[in-house]
Parts: sequence; C-alpha cells; structure tokens
Amino acid sequence: MKARFAAGMITAFFLLSLGALALGRPVNRGGEVSGKWNRKNYVPGEVLVKFRPGTDEWDRDQARRGIRAGEHRRLGRIGVEKVELPPGMSVEDAVRTLENDPRVEYAEPNRRVVYLGIPIQLPDDPAFLNGSQWYLNKTPLISGSVGSKSFSVDVDIDAPEAWGVMGSTFDSTMTAGVGVIDSGDGSAGIFSDSTGYIPNHEDLLNSLLFVNTGEALGTGLDNDANGYVDDVNGWDWADFPNDNAPADTPVDPDAPYHGTRISGIIAAAWGNGTGIAGIGMEALRVLPLRGGPFASDYIAAIGYAAALADTGENVRVLNGSWAIIPPGQDYPPLRAAITDAGASGLIFVAAAGNDNSDLPELNNDIVPVYPASYSTSLTNVLSVAAADSTGALADFSHFGPASVQIAAPGTFIYATSGGFNGYAYVRGTSFAAPIAAAALGLIMAADPGLTPAQAIGRLIDGGDFDARLAGVVKSGKRVNLAGALAPFYPYSGLAPLDVTQSITMYSDSIGAQYATFISAVSSSRSIAVLKGDAAAGWAVSPVSPGIASFTLSFTNVLDPVGSWETGPWRVTGIAPFTANPAVGNTVAFTSLLAIAGTPTWSVMDTSVGSIDPVTGVFTALAEGRTRVSLSIGGIPADTSGVIMVMPPLPSGGGGGCFIATAAFESYEAPAVKVLRDFRDDDLLTNGPGRWFVAMYYRYSPPAARWLNGHSWLKPAIRVLLFPLIGFAWVSLKVGPVWAALLLTLLLMSMVFLTWKFGSSG
Repeated sequence: MKARFAAGMITAFFLLSLGALALGRPVNRGGEVSGKWNRKNYVPGEVLVKFRPGTDEWDRDQARRGIRAGEHRRLGRIGVEKVELPPGMSVEDAVRTLENDPRVEYAEPNRRVVYLGIPIQLPDDPAFLNGSQWYLNKTPLISGSVGSKSFSVDVDIDAPEAWGVMGSTFDSTMTAGVGVIDSGDGSAGIFSDSTGYIPNHEDLLNSLLFVNTGEALGTGLDNDANGYVDDVNGWDWADFPNDNAPADTPVDPDAPYHGTRISGIIAAAWGNGTGIAGIGMEALRVLPLRGGPFASDYIAAIGYAAALADTGENVRVLNGSWAIIPPGQDYPPLRAAITDAGASGLIFVAAAGNDNSDLPELNNDIVPVYPASYSTSLTNVLSVAAADSTGALADFSHFGPASVQIAAPGTFIYATSGGFNGYAYVRGTSFAAPIAAAALGLIMAADPGLTPAQAIGRLIDGGDFDARLAGVVKSGKRVNLAGALAPFYPYSGLAPLDVTQSITMYSDSIGAQYATFISAVSSSRSIAVLKGDAAAGWAVSPVSPGIASFTLSFTNVLDPVGSWETGPWRVTGIAPFTANPAVGNTVAFTSLLAIAGTPTWSVMDTSVGSIDPVTGVFTALAEGRTRVSLSIGGIPADTSGVIMVMPPLPSGGGGGCFIATAAFESYEAPAVKVLRDFRDDDLLTNGPGRWFVAMYYRYSPPAARWLNGHSWLKPAIRVLLFPLIGFAWVSLKVGPVWAALLLTLLLMSMVFLTWKFGSSG
C-alpha cells in the first residue's frame, strides 16, 4: 500500500513538474512569442557572448564549436563577442547551450533597437546649416496667446524629422518625378548626347532630373514615338525650334530664373556640402517643362507629362507657379488639360497668386484665379497660399476660405538661381507651391498606389493647424513634411470642447509599415489628452482652450520609429471657430466653456464687424478680416479663427455687373451683356482696367443691394448708364482707342456748343 502511495506521489509530482515547466515557458501562437524570445525583438542567426575572466582562446573556440559557430567579432573592450550561428540553429537553442557552458558568463540575443522619437537627418549643405533655409528647420517662435496662455508656434516644415523617417523607410527605388512647368532649369543648360540635359548649376544635377526611359540618348530619333526627339530630361516649347534643352532663359524680366529657383527648392542636391538642400533628399526627380508667356506652351506641357504617365513613366506631380490672365474667367483648354492629367494619375499644384496689378483681388473666392481655382471642381488640383516667417498668411498672398486648401512658407525662401553657383532669396506663392509639390512627390514615392485626391488628402491631414490661417485657407493649415509621411491621421487639427476626434492609423502602404500605437503622452494635460487604447482606438479629448501635442508610442519594435510627436491641436471654446458672412449678415457665436462667470464678447477690428458683448451676435459691416475674443468674468479665455467678411451679392445674381443687372433687372438684358463683354474684352486685358474691375467688384455690391431696395430709382439709373453703354458698344466695335477719341470729340463739341449758345444769349 505504502509503495503504491509513494509511486502515486512521485507520479503526481512528475506531472505537476511538467505542468509547471510548460506554464513557465513562452507559448508560441502562430509564431508570435512573448517576452525574451519574441523573434521580432532580436536579429536571427546571431548571439552576443561574454566569456568568464581568464578563459583562454582555446576554451573560447571550444565553446564556439559547441554551437558550430561561424564568424565572431569582439565588440569594444568589454569582452563581448557577436557570434554568427549555423543555418538551422535558433537563437534560443544557441543561448541555452552557451548558458550551460561553464566557460560562458552570459549569452544573449542580439536585440533590436527602437528609436525613442523620430530620428532626424541633417545635410551638410551650407545654406541649411547657417539657417538660410529657415523653412526647412527653425526654432519654434513664441507667437500669440490663447486667453491668458502663451504658446510657441513651429513654422517650418519639419524637414529633418521627415528625412529621418525617409532614412528608415525609403529605399533607392522609392522615387517620383515632379514636372516643373515654368521658365526652365539652369540658366546655362545644355544637351549632351551622352548625358542628356545638363542644367549647369552646382546644385542642379543631371542625376536628379527625371529620365524618360522610353527615349535613347544620342540617337537623334523619337524612340518612344511621342513626337519629341531625344526628350530624355524634359522639353522646351518656348524656343523655336522646340528642343530638348529646357534652359532657363527668363520669360518675365521681373521674375528671372523662376523655374531654376523652383527646381532647386524641390530637388537640389542633398548633403553635397554645397549651396542648399533640396526637400526631396534626392528621392525626387525634376522634369523641366519650359514654356513661354502663352497658355499654349503650358497646355502642351501638361499633355506631355500626362502621356508619359500613361506609358508607365514615374512622373506624379506637376507644379504650376503661374496664373492665366485675366482673372475671373474659366479657361476651358487649361481645364481640359488638367482634367486629363488627373485621369493619368497626376497631381497639379498651383500657386494661389500674389498681390499685383494683374491679380488685384486677393480673395480667390471672389475673383477666381486659374489654374489655382480649379481646386473647387477638380480633385487633382491643390491651391497653395504663402505663409510668412511667423507662420501667418503673407501680406501679398492670395487666399480663399473655400478655394485655397493650404499654405506653405513663401517669404525669404533661399533657392538656386542664375549662373553655375547662383542663389537668391525669393518670395511669393510661386515658391510656396513647390514646397507642397515636393511633399506630394514624396507621398507618391512612398505609396505609388494613391490617387491624386488621396495624396492631397494625406498632405492636408498632415499639415500644421494654425488659428491665424483658419478661415483664410480651407484647411487652416501649413504644409508639414513629417506630418505628410506620418502613419496616422490627422496629424494636427481643431478640437472644439464639445467634440472628441479620432486619431487613426493609415491603412495605406506607409501606415502598413507600423503597428498601432499603445500609449499617448500630452504636452499639456490641462488642455487636451488622448484617450483610448490600441484595441478600441484613440481620440483627442479637449479640456480647455489652448494648444497641445501628443507623443505616440508604437507597439512593434520593428516599426521604423518608436514614437512620433503630432502637430499642434488647437482646443477652442468658441463655436463656430471661423465664419464667412457677407456684409450685412450676422453670425451668432457661442461659448462652449463650463466656467463660472459672465461671458463677454469683443471683436478685434471694429471697422469690419461689431459684436454684441452679451449675446455674441456678430454683424458684418465691411469686407475684410477680423477675429472675435471671449472673456469669462473679465479674464481672457479664447480667440476665434479668422472671420472673413465677404462682399454682399445683390439678389438675383449679377455675374459681376452688379449695378447694371440691378438697374435693368436681368442678367441677360442686352445692355448688361454689352457691359459684360466690354469688361471681358477691353478692361480685363490691361493693368488699369483690371484695377478698375477689382475696385468695382469691391464697392459696387452695396450700391446694387441698395438699388434693389429702391426700385423707383431704377429708370433714372438706366438713363445715367446709357452713355457708358454707348461707349462700351463703340469700343467693342472699333476698339477702345477710337472709342476714347470719339468720346473726346463728342465732349469737346458739347462744350463748344454750350459756350457758343451761352455767349450768343
């Protein structure tokens, strides 16, 4: 009996021991092992070994032979070796064997390292290092406040962080072509039968030009049968005969080397110790497409690029830093070309426009500027405004709450210029657009499967939100290169106190390189926190007005980076945050703050609008921009985004001829049509005429609105308009010069007759 009891106890002890051993070992579920032996956490085929002090080389070699080790290498002075394992031996078995060897102090897997933050890469280009290229990397500015709190604003595009991510995720095959439809690339460029087009600038290299792989060098033939001979690195439509050397001979003397400057911003050599650093980090290839001062060249260039894309050539983005004049008129051939390019997968990036005599109205929502204003109807068009060095809208930049999607740095931009080693500071939306174009090119290089609309959406989701841009550009954001390549969205945004907003991992090929994030740390928990978990999802939970960002940590040690800081999240207690009322209209603002005290409202620019301090009802008084502020109990609490007051539109439309339409009560009245044709054919074809039209657009709507309320005056206004209508009719028939001459003779005759009959009386 005792023997059977003892045997039973031994058997039970044995089974319990096996169970404990099983529970103590990691369990492999489909190859995923937790803890030390998770294969994602170490390098296969290698172990690190430390031998005990006094172990001679013969004993070391015997220990290595015990695992049939291959090569070994000493790591510094601490006595640790990296040992290669034979094929078929697991790291786990090798470590266990070595740990049982009395000559070994310890053996460990060669663990993987994860970056605790976004790694950065810095080029040695002098203009980058000395701060001339501030738009790539700049210390955040202390700029403005929210209520009584001051916040810093990061105004650059975070290029070093983006380059660090590219260094971890891009390989040599991940490139994209950016077509620069402009004045050329390199002021002394030449074509070589052995090399292709050579821009002849130290920072603009032939190796960084787009290559048409369907064309063979030096054959003198049209190898790809596209109608262009030796079009290896672009084409020039401006010179006669058209040629394959798109050298930058300035088309506009007021904007020399325009295309050369744009090309350098996008794809100057990176890290070559010379000049500037191109945004593309040599992953982008410029396709120079030179045109002259006529739309036909640019339409041909767009079609050329689309045809290349249709054959599988890797051109993905077109930059158009120019506008068709006069403004305000759709241009069907250009619209058709850009639409066709979109069908071929091409993004068209357009500069929103600068303040000058050709484009006097800054608000593109009022007077459209093409091609930029095609953003409202074509999904492959991005319209870009210019931000200054403080991050606010540049004073010269066009804008549009509905038609301009995003801003990018556009002042004091240091870029390549004329000559072999020429550089210059430039400003304008012309140089903001290529910053956005470069970012889109890198998005397409990282994920070629995106549609133009998806890539544009990614760029906008990845931008830096700024209250000073909200209500001025559609997204309220500036371009951020690191945000454009982030694996989650949105990177930054507006967070009203009564709304929680999700931050979600992308499912595209960029996001697929990462697992989800497992934790989020707020820069200011008193302003906003990120709540949730990896399973249920994460959401921005606002607390009080201000600006906060979040550091997200990822689950997978194989992720390219271990953590990532978001852009700024602007928490607001004002609803709505922005508005675009017409003159004479009202907007009711509401406080979302649950704070004891009496809310009081005020407006920054009282010439643009007024606000009832108690009810928060804002009344638009004049066209312009302002912001409203909220105080609680006399303490500043929050400030809105931009309130853009638009010009009033008379009832019944008007198509721009506001007073005439109101007087004749029909847009289709013959007299109104004469005036409309006079505007389009004569006034909008010259600088003074465009200025007059812009002023008319600005100041005539209130008069037309008043006239619609006083119909008894319309017959008198029609009589007063007849001389102008007559002059317009004559101008359309014989030209404005002859019309002016006839009008002068008529006036002189009237003066003479008045004097003659007055004298005889």
